[in-house]
Amino acid sequence: MPGIFHRQTIASFYSIVAAIGSYISLYSNSDILQDRIFMGRQFAENNFDFIVVGSGSAGAVVANRLSEHHNVLLLEAGGHPMPLSYVPVLAINLLNYPEIDWMHLTVPQTGACLAAKNQQSGWSQGKTLGGTSTINLMIQSRGCPRDYDNWAKLLQDPKWSYNEVLPFFKKMEDFHGAYENTSLHGKGGPMNVEIVPDKSNGDVFVGAGQDFGYPKTDLNGRFTEGFDNIYYNIKNGRRHGTYPAYLKPIMNRYTLTIEKFAHVNKILIDENGKAIGVEYDRHLMRKQAFASKEVIISAGLNS
Repeated sequence: MPGIFHRQTIASFYSIVAAIGSYISLYSNSDILQDRIFMGRQFAENNFDFIVVGSGSAGAVVANRLSEHHNVLLLEAGGHPMPLSYVPVLAINLLNYPEIDWMHLTVPQTGACLAAKNQQSGWSQGKTLGGTSTINLMIQSRGCPRDYDNWAKLLQDPKWSYNEVLPFFKKMEDFHGAYENTSLHGKGGPMNVEIVPDKSNGDVFVGAGQDFGYPKTDLNGRFTEGFDNIYYNIKNGRRHGTYPAYLKPIMNRYTLTIEKFAHVNKILIDENGKAIGVEYDRHLMRKQAFASKEVIISAGLNS
Protein backbone atom coordinates (compact mmCIF):
# COMPACT_ATOMS: atom_id res chain seq x y z
CA MET A 1 0.00 0.00 0.00
CA PRO A 2 2.73 2.58 0.77
CA GLY A 3 4.09 2.04 -2.74
CA ILE A 4 0.68 2.82 -4.27
CA PHE A 5 0.32 6.03 -2.25
CA HIS A 6 3.87 7.01 -3.17
CA ARG A 7 3.17 6.57 -6.89
CA GLN A 8 -0.11 8.47 -6.59
CA THR A 9 1.64 11.34 -4.82
CA ILE A 10 4.30 11.55 -7.54
CA ALA A 11 1.63 11.42 -10.26
CA SER A 12 -0.34 14.19 -8.55
CA PHE A 13 2.78 16.33 -8.25
CA TYR A 14 3.61 16.04 -11.95
CA SER A 15 -0.01 16.78 -12.85
CA ILE A 16 0.14 20.00 -10.83
CA VAL A 17 3.44 21.00 -12.45
CA ALA A 18 1.99 20.35 -15.93
CA ALA A 19 -1.11 22.39 -15.10
CA ILE A 20 1.01 25.30 -13.86
CA GLY A 21 3.11 25.21 -17.04
CA SER A 22 -0.02 25.31 -19.22
CA TYR A 23 -1.47 28.15 -17.16
CA ILE A 24 1.72 30.21 -17.44
CA SER A 25 1.79 29.76 -21.22
CA LEU A 26 -1.89 30.69 -21.65
CA TYR A 27 -1.65 33.70 -19.34
CA SER A 28 1.49 34.97 -21.09
CA ASN A 29 -0.07 34.66 -24.55
CA SER A 30 -3.18 36.51 -23.37
CA ASP A 31 -1.03 39.26 -21.82
CA ILE A 32 0.93 39.66 -25.07
CA LEU A 33 -2.28 39.95 -27.11
CA GLN A 34 -3.76 42.57 -24.78
CA ASP A 35 -0.50 44.52 -24.79
CA ARG A 36 -0.41 44.56 -28.60
CA ILE A 37 -3.93 45.97 -28.68
CA PHE A 38 -3.02 48.56 -26.06
CA MET A 39 0.14 49.54 -27.97
CA GLY A 40 -1.97 50.37 -31.01
CA ARG A 41 -3.88 52.92 -28.92
CA GLN A 42 -0.86 54.28 -27.07
CA PHE A 43 0.45 57.77 -27.74
CA ALA A 44 3.82 57.38 -29.47
CA GLU A 45 5.92 59.58 -27.18
CA ASN A 46 9.64 58.81 -27.33
CA ASN A 47 11.27 61.66 -25.38
CA PHE A 48 11.64 61.41 -21.62
CA ASP A 49 13.74 62.75 -18.76
CA PHE A 50 14.86 59.28 -17.69
CA ILE A 51 14.73 55.83 -19.25
CA VAL A 52 14.89 52.86 -16.87
CA VAL A 53 15.69 49.48 -18.43
CA GLY A 54 14.31 46.66 -16.30
CA SER A 55 11.46 46.74 -13.77
CA GLY A 56 12.83 44.28 -11.23
CA SER A 57 13.99 44.55 -7.64
CA ALA A 58 15.96 47.72 -8.44
CA GLY A 59 14.25 49.14 -11.53
CA ALA A 60 10.79 49.29 -9.96
CA VAL A 61 12.14 51.32 -7.05
CA VAL A 62 14.09 53.68 -9.31
CA ALA A 63 11.09 54.25 -11.61
CA ASN A 64 8.83 54.97 -8.64
CA ARG A 65 11.17 57.51 -7.07
CA LEU A 66 12.20 59.31 -10.26
CA SER A 67 8.66 59.61 -11.62
CA GLU A 68 7.66 61.62 -8.55
CA HIS A 69 9.26 64.65 -10.19
CA HIS A 70 10.36 63.58 -13.70
CA ASN A 71 8.97 62.05 -16.87
CA VAL A 72 10.10 58.39 -16.89
CA LEU A 73 9.95 55.53 -19.39
CA LEU A 74 10.20 52.07 -17.79
CA LEU A 75 10.99 49.22 -20.20
CA GLU A 76 10.35 45.60 -19.22
CA ALA A 77 11.14 42.58 -21.42
CA GLY A 78 8.45 40.48 -19.76
CA GLY A 79 4.80 40.97 -19.00
CA HIS A 80 2.40 41.43 -16.11
CA PRO A 81 2.77 39.26 -12.98
CA MET A 82 0.34 36.38 -13.18
CA PRO A 83 -2.07 35.67 -10.30
CA LEU A 84 -0.29 32.41 -9.42
CA SER A 85 2.86 34.38 -8.59
CA TYR A 86 1.15 35.78 -5.49
CA VAL A 87 0.60 32.33 -3.93
CA PRO A 88 3.59 31.63 -1.64
CA VAL A 89 3.29 27.84 -1.67
CA LEU A 90 3.62 27.82 -5.48
CA ALA A 91 6.80 29.93 -5.54
CA ILE A 92 9.16 27.02 -6.27
CA ASN A 93 6.98 26.06 -9.26
CA LEU A 94 7.45 29.43 -11.01
CA LEU A 95 11.08 28.82 -11.93
CA ASN A 96 12.39 27.67 -15.31
CA TYR A 97 9.53 28.78 -17.52
CA PRO A 98 10.83 30.90 -20.43
CA GLU A 99 7.77 33.15 -20.36
CA ILE A 100 8.76 34.56 -16.94
CA ASP A 101 12.34 33.37 -16.32
CA TRP A 102 15.51 34.19 -18.27
CA MET A 103 16.82 30.75 -17.25
CA HIS A 104 20.49 31.72 -17.25
CA LEU A 105 23.21 29.09 -16.95
CA THR A 106 26.63 29.53 -15.41
CA VAL A 107 29.76 28.58 -17.33
CA PRO A 108 30.77 24.92 -16.79
CA GLN A 109 32.18 24.42 -13.29
CA THR A 110 35.24 22.37 -12.44
CA GLY A 111 34.64 21.60 -8.76
CA ALA A 112 30.88 22.03 -8.47
CA CYS A 113 27.57 21.09 -10.13
CA LEU A 114 28.95 17.61 -10.77
CA ALA A 115 25.47 16.12 -11.21
CA ALA A 116 24.24 18.88 -13.53
CA LYS A 117 24.29 18.76 -17.31
CA ASN A 118 27.63 20.12 -18.54
CA GLN A 119 28.29 20.94 -14.86
CA GLN A 120 26.34 24.19 -15.29
CA SER A 121 24.14 25.70 -12.61
CA GLY A 122 20.78 27.24 -13.46
CA TRP A 123 20.36 30.85 -12.35
CA SER A 124 16.74 31.95 -12.47
CA GLN A 125 16.06 35.63 -13.15
CA GLY A 126 12.59 37.13 -13.43
CA LYS A 127 11.28 38.31 -16.81
CA THR A 128 8.18 40.17 -15.63
CA LEU A 129 7.16 43.36 -13.86
CA GLY A 130 8.84 43.11 -10.47
CA GLY A 131 11.63 40.98 -11.93
CA THR A 132 13.02 38.24 -9.75
CA SER A 133 11.03 39.51 -6.76
CA THR A 134 7.99 38.13 -8.63
CA ILE A 135 9.31 34.55 -8.99
CA ASN A 136 11.81 34.06 -6.15
CA LEU A 137 11.23 32.36 -2.80
CA MET A 138 10.40 35.70 -1.10
CA ILE A 139 13.20 35.43 1.49
CA GLN A 140 14.24 38.78 2.95
CA SER A 141 18.01 38.63 3.36
CA ARG A 142 20.36 41.59 3.46
CA GLY A 143 23.91 41.35 2.25
CA CYS A 144 26.71 40.84 4.74
CA PRO A 145 27.89 44.19 6.21
CA ARG A 146 31.50 43.23 5.50
CA ASP A 147 30.74 43.09 1.76
CA TYR A 148 29.47 46.67 1.73
CA ASP A 149 32.44 47.85 3.76
CA ASN A 150 34.78 46.12 1.29
CA TRP A 151 33.02 47.86 -1.62
CA ALA A 152 33.56 51.18 0.14
CA LYS A 153 37.28 50.44 0.48
CA LEU A 154 37.68 49.26 -3.12
CA LEU A 155 35.81 52.28 -4.51
CA GLN A 156 37.31 54.66 -1.96
CA ASP A 157 33.78 55.90 -1.37
CA PRO A 158 32.36 55.65 2.17
CA LYS A 159 28.80 55.95 0.83
CA TRP A 160 28.93 52.24 -0.04
CA SER A 161 29.71 51.19 3.56
CA TYR A 162 27.08 49.25 5.49
CA ASN A 163 26.36 52.08 7.91
CA GLU A 164 25.67 54.37 4.94
CA VAL A 165 23.34 51.97 3.09
CA LEU A 166 21.54 50.80 6.25
CA PRO A 167 19.12 53.79 6.26
CA PHE A 168 17.91 52.72 2.80
CA PHE A 169 17.29 49.15 3.97
CA LYS A 170 15.25 50.61 6.81
CA LYS A 171 13.40 53.02 4.51
CA MET A 172 12.12 50.20 2.29
CA GLU A 173 10.88 48.04 5.18
CA ASP A 174 7.60 47.66 6.97
CA PHE A 175 9.05 45.25 9.50
CA HIS A 176 6.88 42.93 11.60
CA GLY A 177 8.94 40.61 13.74
CA ALA A 178 10.67 39.79 16.98
CA TYR A 179 13.35 42.45 16.65
CA GLU A 180 11.66 45.84 17.00
CA ASN A 181 15.03 47.57 16.87
CA THR A 182 14.64 50.95 15.18
CA SER A 183 18.40 51.21 14.68
CA LEU A 184 18.29 48.17 12.37
CA HIS A 185 14.72 47.90 11.05
CA GLY A 186 12.15 50.25 9.57
CA LYS A 187 8.39 50.68 9.87
CA GLY A 188 5.94 52.01 7.31
CA GLY A 189 8.06 51.35 4.20
CA PRO A 190 6.68 49.88 0.96
CA MET A 191 8.11 46.34 1.42
CA ASN A 192 6.39 44.17 4.00
CA VAL A 193 8.74 41.91 6.01
CA GLU A 194 7.34 39.24 8.31
CA ILE A 195 7.62 35.67 9.60
CA VAL A 196 5.12 33.19 8.19
CA PRO A 197 2.45 32.15 10.75
CA ASP A 198 3.43 28.46 10.73
CA LYS A 199 7.08 28.41 11.75
CA SER A 200 7.09 25.12 13.64
CA ASN A 201 9.83 23.58 11.48
CA GLY A 202 11.95 26.70 11.82
CA ASP A 203 11.56 26.64 15.59
CA VAL A 204 12.96 23.10 15.61
CA PHE A 205 16.13 24.24 13.81
CA VAL A 206 16.49 27.31 16.05
CA GLY A 207 16.10 25.11 19.12
CA ALA A 208 18.69 22.65 17.82
CA GLY A 209 21.12 25.51 17.30
CA GLN A 210 20.54 26.73 20.84
CA ASP A 211 21.17 23.20 22.14
CA PHE A 212 24.61 23.43 20.53
CA GLY A 213 25.27 26.75 22.21
CA TYR A 214 24.38 29.11 19.35
CA PRO A 215 22.18 32.11 20.21
CA LYS A 216 18.96 33.12 18.53
CA THR A 217 19.95 36.21 16.58
CA ASP A 218 18.62 38.69 14.02
CA LEU A 219 19.68 37.34 10.61
CA ASN A 220 19.27 40.82 9.09
CA GLY A 221 20.87 42.69 11.94
CA ARG A 222 24.57 42.87 12.73
CA PHE A 223 25.17 39.35 11.40
CA THR A 224 26.37 37.81 14.63
CA GLU A 225 26.64 34.03 14.55
CA GLY A 226 23.43 32.23 15.42
CA PHE A 227 20.06 30.85 14.32
CA ASP A 228 16.63 32.34 13.64
CA ASN A 229 13.49 31.88 11.58
CA ILE A 230 13.53 33.28 8.05
CA TYR A 231 11.74 36.53 7.27
CA TYR A 232 9.73 36.84 4.06
CA ASN A 233 8.36 39.51 1.74
CA ILE A 234 4.76 38.43 2.27
CA LYS A 235 1.73 40.60 3.06
CA ASN A 236 -1.73 39.30 3.97
CA GLY A 237 -0.68 35.82 2.88
CA ARG A 238 0.44 36.97 -0.59
CA ARG A 239 3.83 37.56 -2.20
CA HIS A 240 4.87 41.18 -1.76
CA GLY A 241 7.59 41.94 -4.30
CA THR A 242 8.53 45.24 -5.88
CA TYR A 243 5.57 45.20 -8.29
CA PRO A 244 2.81 45.44 -5.63
CA ALA A 245 5.05 47.57 -3.40
CA TYR A 246 6.39 50.14 -5.88
CA LEU A 247 4.66 49.87 -9.28
CA LYS A 248 1.05 48.82 -8.84
CA PRO A 249 0.17 51.86 -6.66
CA ILE A 250 1.45 54.27 -9.36
CA MET A 251 0.37 52.56 -12.59
CA ASN A 252 -1.77 55.60 -13.46
CA ARG A 253 0.88 58.21 -12.61
CA TYR A 254 0.98 60.51 -15.64
CA THR A 255 4.76 60.98 -15.41
CA LEU A 256 5.40 57.22 -15.71
CA THR A 257 5.15 55.27 -18.97
CA ILE A 258 5.54 51.49 -18.71
CA GLU A 259 6.13 49.41 -21.83
CA LYS A 260 5.98 45.64 -21.37
CA PHE A 261 7.52 43.07 -23.73
CA ALA A 262 10.16 45.67 -24.63
CA HIS A 263 13.55 44.02 -25.18
CA VAL A 264 16.35 46.59 -25.24
CA ASN A 265 19.18 45.64 -27.60
CA LYS A 266 21.25 48.80 -27.85
CA ILE A 267 22.16 51.90 -25.85
CA LEU A 268 22.33 54.98 -28.07
CA ILE A 269 25.52 57.00 -27.57
CA ASP A 270 26.15 60.51 -28.93
CA GLU A 271 29.42 61.85 -30.33
CA ASN A 272 30.51 62.90 -26.83
CA GLY A 273 30.15 59.40 -25.43
CA LYS A 274 26.96 60.17 -23.51
CA ALA A 275 24.05 57.71 -23.39
CA ILE A 276 21.08 59.55 -24.89
CA GLY A 277 18.57 56.76 -25.43
CA VAL A 278 17.89 53.12 -26.24
CA GLU A 279 16.84 50.97 -29.15
CA TYR A 280 14.43 48.15 -28.37
CA ASP A 281 12.12 45.59 -29.92
CA ARG A 282 8.47 45.40 -28.95
CA HIS A 283 5.94 43.14 -30.63
CA LEU A 284 8.05 42.73 -33.79
CA MET A 285 8.59 46.49 -34.05
CA ARG A 286 11.95 48.22 -33.57
CA LYS A 287 11.65 51.45 -31.62
CA GLN A 288 13.85 54.16 -30.17
CA ALA A 289 13.39 56.33 -27.11
CA PHE A 290 15.49 59.23 -25.87
CA ALA A 291 16.38 60.55 -22.41
CA SER A 292 17.32 64.16 -21.76
CA LYS A 293 18.94 63.31 -18.40
CA GLU A 294 19.99 59.66 -17.95
CA VAL A 295 19.59 56.11 -19.21
CA ILE A 296 19.56 53.77 -16.20
CA ILE A 297 20.33 50.09 -16.76
CA SER A 298 18.83 47.89 -14.04
CA ALA A 299 18.14 44.78 -16.08
CA GLY A 300 19.79 42.23 -13.82
CA LEU A 301 23.29 40.92 -13.27
CA ASN A 302 23.43 38.64 -16.31
CA SER A 303 21.93 41.09 -18.80
